[in-house]
Amino acid sequence: MRYFTVSSSISSLMDNQRPLGWTSNTLLLLFEVNLTIPIKFISICITVIKLSLELHLLAGMVVILM
Repeated sequence: MRYFTVSSSISSLMDNQRPLGWTSNTLLLLFEVNLTIPIKFISICITVIKLSLELHLLAGMVVILM
């Protein structure tokens, strides 16, 4: 009985490969978007922090030169 259930499940998956492909493509796209957005946000934050540190260093140099 279990063999028949597993066999019929596998054959139904094989028959429905196109919707399964759409589902896996959609899941991969969502996973990629969910990863790239935070990575880009972190990269922007690091750039802003670097720029603010450079501005503070430049401001300190200007004060010393005056």
